[in-house]
Amino acid sequence: MSWAQKREAFGITLIEQPVVRFKFGHMARKVEALQAWAERIIYELDNLSDKEGSRILSGETALLKAEAGIVAQYVANECVKIMGGYEF
Repeated sequence: MSWAQKREAFGITLIEQPVVRFKFGHMARKVEALQAWAERIIYELDNLSDKEGSRILSGETALLKAEAGIVAQYVANECVKIMGGYEF
């Protein structure tokens, strides 16, 4: 984010560009949603026995893991787009 605050394009910094702000907001929303989902699963695991927790939440935990991978790839790709050629 500090790069976007410093880098100028078309006379203004990248962070002042609406499309860049939207991308940062969208990435943050996706990451925060994953964090909330993980915290809910952890809360439920704390309140269930090990056997019940494994039975009830194993599928949801797998979904969370898969979604986290998708979101991580999305965030990395968007950051590469924002950084331009600087990441190479």
